[in-house]
Amino acid sequence: MASQGKSVADTILDYAASQQASLLVLGAYSRSRTAERLFGGVTRSLIADAELPLLVSH
Repeated sequence: MASQGKSVADTILDYAASQQASLLVLGAYSRSRTAERLFGGVTRSLIADAELPLLVSH
């Protein structure tokens, strides 16, 4: 699925919705606070915006 200019998190959520997913499983890792502020965080965006349950593993 092409992002068509959307963020990575939005692309993942759109794909999950198109597949009628009932759970989203993802791995998370941490970066420095400075790097996260500069580049954003896909995991943080998914946690904030997901309307389906998430299983997050480090």
